[in-house]
Amino acid sequence: MNEDQLQNEVFNFVPKIIETKIEKKINNISDIQLKGSSAEKGFIDLSDKIVESPIISRQNFSDLSDKKIFILIKGREFGFLEKDYKEFYKYVYQFISLDNFKERVSVDYLKEKILLWIVDVHINGKVTENLMTYLFRNISKDVQNQTFYFPLLNMEIEKEFYIGNAKITYFTKQYLDEFYENKLSEELEKSTFSKSFGKFLGKVLVSVDIEAESKLAISLAIKNASYVVDVLKLTSPTVTIPSERCFLELESRMPFDYEYLSFKDNDISKFTYHIGINREHELNYNSEMIESWSELFKEFGNLINKKDEKSILIANSISFYSKCIAEEDLHLRISKLIMIIESIFLKEDENFKMEIKSKRRLLDFRFDSNHKLKNKFRLVLDNMYEIRHKMTHKSIRLYIDNSELREFQQEIVHILFMICKISSPNFHKEDFLIWLDKKANV
Repeated sequence: MNEDQLQNEVFNFVPKIIETKIEKKINNISDIQLKGSSAEKGFIDLSDKIVESPIISRQNFSDLSDKKIFILIKGREFGFLEKDYKEFYKYVYQFISLDNFKERVSVDYLKEKILLWIVDVHINGKVTENLMTYLFRNISKDVQNQTFYFPLLNMEIEKEFYIGNAKITYFTKQYLDEFYENKLSEELEKSTFSKSFGKFLGKVLVSVDIEAESKLAISLAIKNASYVVDVLKLTSPTVTIPSERCFLELESRMPFDYEYLSFKDNDISKFTYHIGINREHELNYNSEMIESWSELFKEFGNLINKKDEKSILIANSISFYSKCIAEEDLHLRISKLIMIIESIFLKEDENFKMEIKSKRRLLDFRFDSNHKLKNKFRLVLDNMYEIRHKMTHKSIRLYIDNSELREFQQEIVHILFMICKISSPNFHKEDFLIWLDKKANV
């Protein structure tokens, strides 16, 4: 559906607007009765800061499958019947495929803006501005370039470096002091600034640039920063020392400290207060290490936001790999790592002799005609599959040779890097696997 068709179809929703008077209004937030743990936390009364209108509110569908959106304006609520929301949302999703909207705004943003436009037509009884003109005007105002800084846990760096367009960096005291003096000294007390920004001093940060409206920007920033950390995990000690726990992570993805209580003899007076920290070692990336991994950072980093089949295959594998090496149960980790292998080396419709095919294709691709290395790693691969098979199907945990697991983990990274380096501009996994089969005369 093109822009003109979307413009015409939106008028079908105007007569479906339901207008309701809001009978009950809370004049003071202190009138709210809090119970249980919420009552103990207290609250800050910002009711005098509430914007009069319009206000966006949400409510679950009766089947909990989605949320209804309402527009609150001057004591009246505007929305649809539940059955009409589903048609409205289907309509809104069609905008995301248009070039003017793709990767610039979120579906939630469009739901709100289009509903606001419909409500405006309902209230005024006429069109005061064409829908597309209204959307483009708001998008040009709301889509902005933003730089996000996400703190990283358990990592130190000698200098900043890049993974694709993302930067691994840190704030110095001089930078924060100059930032305050030049930007915020007239608006903020130094003590308030230090309390808020001082916590970032010296922390390693992932910096990503995003151009989108705020809701989509946050989502994309987290997604891109998470991928960058997944790439970094390929260089963590856990890859070479499987028994090492991998704590390299975004703060936002991992609760790095926590508190809890314990009681002796079920006696509340005999309690102990605990603070736990998810940390065993810091990763110190010196200049030599950064340089040695530079090609990997460049190749994998350049996959961010690419939509071709090869990039998606590798990026998804890297993200899953990072989850695998965070798994402390090594038997379960092996099972998950084999899932990565099979997602790469099995065709979509294959369900027969899958183990044999995935092993053969992996070995042929990785080692080609080097039969000595191929046979050596075949033994490792056979052992990994046997460990997976016994645990998954027999509930038996075989002994794991950590040196073999290390080699297994390292080879998966190597294979991903090799696929990344394939120069074919139109890579298709099915064609890639057919090519491997032909090489093996299968």
